[in-house]
Amino acid sequence: MNAKHFLKLVARGNKQQLYRRF
Repeated sequence: MNAKHFLKLVARGNKQQLYRRF
């Protein structure tokens, strides 16, 4: 997973989606 992609997701505020992916 790229750090930039992670930052973009966090910036969008999609924390739920991120946690679901993990």
